Amino acid sequence: MPAASRSVRREKAVTWWPAAPFADELRAAAVEPGDIIDQAVLLWRVIATVASGYAERHPDWQVRRYEDLAAEPTTSLPELARSLGCGGVTTRPPRWPS
Repeated sequence: MPAASRSVRREKAVTWWPAAPFADELRAAAVEPGDIIDQAVLLWRVIATVASGYAERHPDWQVRRYEDLAAEPTTSLPELARSLGCGGVTTRPPRWPS
């Protein structure tokens, strides 16, 4: 297969990819990765965008941010467990051994 044809097929495939909005940035980072902070920021943006897209397209999925769960664990975790059909969840925090 000619290189031009492979390139066209690759470009068409990128259009349905959930991280397509970042395609140019990802290509550039593959050539010149930048420092570790730049890499982490790009990765975080891609993951957050893809996860948000899945949550919007699948309202029946239970998607929660860690920050929201960690901010109020005694209310948010039992609520999440109930929504998943898990019974017997207590709102009391665990006790650490002395």
